[in-house]
Amino acid sequence: FYYTPKKEMVGYKSGYGFTFGYCNTGKPEEGYNTFTFETSSEPGKYLIHSATGGSPSGWGDRYLLVGNDNNFTDADAWNKKLAAAWTIEEVTELPVKLNYAEGKGAFATLWSPVALTIPEGVRAYTGYVEDATLTLDRIQRDVIPADEGVVLWMPEATDNETCNFNMVKESAAVNLPNNMLKGEPLTVLRGETGCYSLGMKNGEVAFYNYVGKNLSGFRARIFKDNEALQGVQVLSFRFRDVTGVEEVVTIFENDAVYDLSGRRVMHPTKGLYIVNSKKVFIK
Repeated sequence: FYYTPKKEMVGYKSGYGFTFGYCNTGKPEEGYNTFTFETSSEPGKYLIHSATGGSPSGWGDRYLLVGNDNNFTDADAWNKKLAAAWTIEEVTELPVKLNYAEGKGAFATLWSPVALTIPEGVRAYTGYVEDATLTLDRIQRDVIPADEGVVLWMPEATDNETCNFNMVKESAAVNLPNNMLKGEPLTVLRGETGCYSLGMKNGEVAFYNYVGKNLSGFRARIFKDNEALQGVQVLSFRFRDVTGVEEVVTIFENDAVYDLSGRRVMHPTKGLYIVNSKKVFIK
């Protein structure tokens, strides 16, 4: 699970937050419980406690235990001895399934609250929309920054593939400019804005207008938050591996300059940079 800054416990596989009752995940329309961890009488183990109780509306204090059917249930705070003592182990990698499209390789989207290394054979792309076309720019480093949505492509895949992405700690936050791929850990309701999600229809991989109810956690999508996308049902995309210089330019005082890792550069020297979404060479 992922423990959010709001103290929610989110299952990585489902993107749903933990609640009580005879299930281990809640519903987006109802909200999710919040949890804290208390030391137990068993060394190295913890009690998992929620003051919001058996539902987000609250039934009083509850502790997680394991029911007879191995699903999570709850125990009253006054009967704390019933609470299970849990061993909590830190996760160091995230498995991601990429879905195969015949003759095209395997694809997926991903959003993570922590930085991840890109496995061998996998390419990661940010994206921006222009004229109803999604341009995917390859990340020119071996790490996907935290809080950035990406498209993953494994061009040499011949079947569905599950790849492990190792977690890494970055010394400073990295923002990739103009990235329109967004995500979050919790599965949430789609809302009225609408969005596009990665899919395949008739063998064509694209971002299609999403008509489902819930938006899955830990996945990336494009939101319809500008008028140019209204009425557009499908966003086809093109890959752009930015390995060549697009043009040589003069940098003016008010231009925002980024290095190839997406970090803002206040005093650029001679070399390659990103300026106005283009890779340029500064003399």
